[in-house]
Amino acid sequence: MTLKPSEWGKYITPFNLVLVAIAATALYAVVLSAQNWMTLRALQQSAPGHVIEAATKTSDLTVTMFYDYRCPFCYQIDPVIRAAAEADGKVELLYKFLPALGDESEHMARMAYAAGKQGKFLAVHDYFMKGAGRTYDDDEIKTMSDIIGLDYEQFLKDTDSAAAAKKVQDNMDLALSLGAYSTPTIVFGKDVYVPSGEMPDQKKFLELFAQARQKQ
Repeated sequence: MTLKPSEWGKYITPFNLVLVAIAATALYAVVLSAQNWMTLRALQQSAPGHVIEAATKTSDLTVTMFYDYRCPFCYQIDPVIRAAAEADGKVELLYKFLPALGDESEHMARMAYAAGKQGKFLAVHDYFMKGAGRTYDDDEIKTMSDIIGLDYEQFLKDTDSAAAAKKVQDNMDLALSLGAYSTPTIVFGKDVYVPSGEMPDQKKFLELFAQARQKQ
């Protein structure tokens, strides 16, 4: 049945408008809930090996850190948040590389991904963090590979893979969806925290862990 414009008034009543508004609000809530669920799920997923579990069976809080291997603040904060997670004893700490400082940042992120494929993420991560912003040429990368015990040829292959590029892009898309435009950015449950001014100490992180638990 096709209604003439002159007949619309029979059906467009205040009551019907209220019903439409209620339906639209409910639909928006469903969409928003789905988006929040997808974001939370993405936050809880890491590249191979990119997770430190202080208590594998009893962790009750997931903390995600977006970082860049060329970011000087990340070098400072990494050992502090790890020590806090260990002291807390119930934190699952996930790393998500966010290479925002150029091609070298992205190359190092890809290498971290490739190391994770061989179960060596943390070894490479610590190697880079202790290097404090060094640039790695081919000889230095080979030396690092030998020291850590990587399958060098497979490491190079995985570094240059489409899967590594996708993981970098996925992390960047997720960070942008959270409003994270710099590193380090840390997500405690649903709270996004960007340190400013003086770097937080272990006590501050323990307080943030406790606050996040209260909101779960």
